Amino acid sequence: MHSQYPYAWYGLVLATLCTFTSGSSNVLAADADFSNGTVTSFIPFSNATTNPNFQYVPNLDFTIGNYTSHAPMDTGSTGILMAAKHVPGFPPDNCTYGSEYLSSSKRLYEGCWINSTFKFSSIAVAEVPVLAVSSLCICSQFSSETNKCTVPTTNCTSNSGVQYIGVGFGRERAGQTEGDTDKNPFINIISVNGSDVKPGTMHTGYTITAAGVHLGLTSSNTVDFFTTQLDPGPYHSQDPHDWASIPACISVDGAPCVLGTSLFDTGFDNSYLRSDTPLHNIYCLCLDMTSTPAPPCPDNCTRQLLPGHTVQVFIGSAPNYTAYYNLLGGEIGNPMSPCAISPQAPQPGNGAYINTGRLFYRGFEALFDAEGGWYGLRSRLPLGTTFGGVYRHAYKSER
Repeated sequence: MHSQYPYAWYGLVLATLCTFTSGSSNVLAADADFSNGTVTSFIPFSNATTNPNFQYVPNLDFTIGNYTSHAPMDTGSTGILMAAKHVPGFPPDNCTYGSEYLSSSKRLYEGCWINSTFKFSSIAVAEVPVLAVSSLCICSQFSSETNKCTVPTTNCTSNSGVQYIGVGFGRERAGQTEGDTDKNPFINIISVNGSDVKPGTMHTGYTITAAGVHLGLTSSNTVDFFTTQLDPGPYHSQDPHDWASIPACISVDGAPCVLGTSLFDTGFDNSYLRSDTPLHNIYCLCLDMTSTPAPPCPDNCTRQLLPGHTVQVFIGSAPNYTAYYNLLGGEIGNPMSPCAISPQAPQPGNGAYINTGRLFYRGFEALFDAEGGWYGLRSRLPLGTTFGGVYRHAYKSER
């Protein structure tokens, strides 16, 4: 098929293969000790059998009040978003106003935070504030400093029907200023299998596997994870479970890697990429699957990395990186290759950044230790692959 645009074929291939949806301390994890954890619970993804390779967002069964359903699990946000009609106690006598902004979809959710009991698959119970959503708007420009939309919102509705489970960390500076650790249900578990969790028995944290999540870390469910120490988050002195984003060093087209952060986001299948200097090897991919030179991009078009350009991500802190992840724009054979790689403008002082999208989990399982501040990866890839893997010199959790 001939196209007047040289990269239109790339957009068509991606449309066929993908379903479009909307510096740390340099320490080896020699102190990542999970032997105190005796209470743990495995929560299966409700769509695990039909979604073994993270083609779609993983879902979890839940119950809140008398309402039982399933909802997407998102590592790119923190906190549970729930349509207000499903949250017991709404409307409250005094609304504690709350909001959450999802930068990938430009959605601004607003409502009231209501303390709730939230059950996972009738197995584990969390006590957390839930955002009872009474308004959803599209916000094209959001300020994390003021926690407000800086331009008029559009497409507002009071009946969003949203149900979303945000389990990420280090997201306060990404438009989620209210995404504190008390909102994360995975690290606020109060009972497992009908028994209260006694102090000191559950090592607070979780692992993400292809089949589901382990809530509570133990010596056995952390075997073969290679870990890196996270920096304390901005509120760590008041909240010891507050940890910063995952450190990384990112190289484009073989240039020296630039220090920054990474996010392995289960919420969508695309990727965002930012370096410390403008990226010029880009084009515009439009909704009608045509392409044009960039910049700038016309309306209804997004900036994409040109096919053939390389991205290398070294995960963790130099010189003892934990894992590596390689991308090639337009690559078909890499199971972790996102549906699209969208370059972002540099942010002076913030270094490089990559949001890999959820296809990253085709090659890795993940661990977050909220008590000790460790982040870990366990490879699902065959040895010798060039797509990614763990570094064998890094600390390895043992039985």
